[in-house]
Amino acid sequence: GLVLLIGLGSCDLLYSGKNLFAGIDGPDVAALKSATGTSLIDKLHAEKGGETGTFGDTFVAKLKDDPEAVDTIFNNLQDIFNSGNIYDADTRAEAASLAADLILAASDTAGPVVDQVVSAILSLTSDPNNTSFSADELAVALLSTIAPDRASFISLVHDMDRIAVAYDALGSALVDGGGSASLDAGDGQAALIAFILTALVDAVQGYNTYE
Repeated sequence: GLVLLIGLGSCDLLYSGKNLFAGIDGPDVAALKSATGTSLIDKLHAEKGGETGTFGDTFVAKLKDDPEAVDTIFNNLQDIFNSGNIYDADTRAEAASLAADLILAASDTAGPVVDQVVSAILSLTSDPNNTSFSADELAVALLSTIAPDRASFISLVHDMDRIAVAYDALGSALVDGGGSASLDAGDGQAALIAFILTALVDAVQGYNTYE
């Protein structure tokens, strides 16, 4: 499934910042942290460059100046996409999509790892005579690109877990009829890699035990 999804596009679909011009002065971090519900969704969309844009470098840099900002905003988005019937499916889908984009943009490792893993798998399938590869090769493609030290690995798994949670909620919202979220093949690649990595860690360590 991973290979088929990657095959739908090209390296241009790898997760990357799609817009560098939104919010040149940076966001009002205090306003974003205090915003909830659809107000938070609207404020985050205002920081993106159009319907298919994502958060720019200035936005991310200013959020990182406040150590609590990303966690607070993600948790407030999670309140929306885990709300059951309080919000409609479109709103829950938007919140989940924004939450995944937020962590991918703000994480020091998650976005680059998605790119590296997809590139590694593309290299395994670049030979037209090689129509399959072994589980060992896939494991190397996944694990050889992971953050090399303990602290960054734990941070990566934590971020990937949040990405997987967000995309899982997005899938549920889409099944419920929420179709307004802007998605592309890069979202699918990021989701699959997050699911695979968290499943591998959970199989070894047990759920949510990153130590």
